[in-house]
Amino acid sequence: MKKTALAMIGLFIASFAFSQSLPNHDFEVWDELISEPESWSTPNPITGLVLVKTVTKSDDAYSGSYSARLETTKINFLGSEFDVPGMLTLGEFELNLSDTSYGFSGGYYLQENVSRLNGMYKYTGVDGDSAFVFMYNYKMNDGVMDTIGYGYKHLHDAAEWTSFSVDMQYISGAVPDTFNVVIISSGDQTPSEGSVLLVDNLTIEINTAVDELAEQLKVEVYPNPTENSLYFRTKESSSSRKLSIFNTQGQKVKETRFMGTKKRIETYELPSGVYSYQIQDDQLLPVSGLFIKQ
Repeated sequence: MKKTALAMIGLFIASFAFSQSLPNHDFEVWDELISEPESWSTPNPITGLVLVKTVTKSDDAYSGSYSARLETTKINFLGSEFDVPGMLTLGEFELNLSDTSYGFSGGYYLQENVSRLNGMYKYTGVDGDSAFVFMYNYKMNDGVMDTIGYGYKHLHDAAEWTSFSVDMQYISGAVPDTFNVVIISSGDQTPSEGSVLLVDNLTIEINTAVDELAEQLKVEVYPNPTENSLYFRTKESSSSRKLSIFNTQGQKVKETRFMGTKKRIETYELPSGVYSYQIQDDQLLPVSGLFIKQ
């Protein structure tokens, strides 16, 4: 009875939340030189080298004067053509034009557990394309990014301003030190030129606490972002553990047994993009997370 009562109290506390705005959440302040909203990073400093901007200021706004306009655009670099989606992140953005790989690092310093991201959007997708939003809380432990929670959602065609919400899925009850969100105009593995996303009025909901009573597998995942190999490490050994990898469409692209305390998977054949993983264990609660393949 005592454990049940404590669990109910823990769940009640975890559900108590308050709203908070992100830096420049309404995209009213811009660096006009590179067409980048203040406090946010975009591919523009890199794509601008070939006179292309995938993120621009739009006066079609849900509130205030401006919104952010993200467009998937064709790039011509050294004789090769490829499509680069418009992207926004609170962290640092990295794009390699030679092989079109990209990744993210850093984020917004926040020692709070985010439960939900809310915003407004319009979208026109080409050839069934959809936009993609993902967010994550993490904490740096001895130079390794320990993901604490994550959430993601596809955004589909909307001619009028439409609300969206992304819920955070907790991996552990630890307190993070960083929050990041990434917004992409093309969420498919193959971006479609001409897909356009308008986004405005972003807010987050903060949990005052989380329930730490459930026993859950704890795992380190590194390096993240990754290029050729990804490592999973746990303190507990197991002979009944399964590791699955999914793309942003929810399709399973890898599945393998995870014996012992350390597992290496090869990622060099995966297309660049965002992937989720799930580790199932007969003895502990399953754990999930995100990683970026450069």
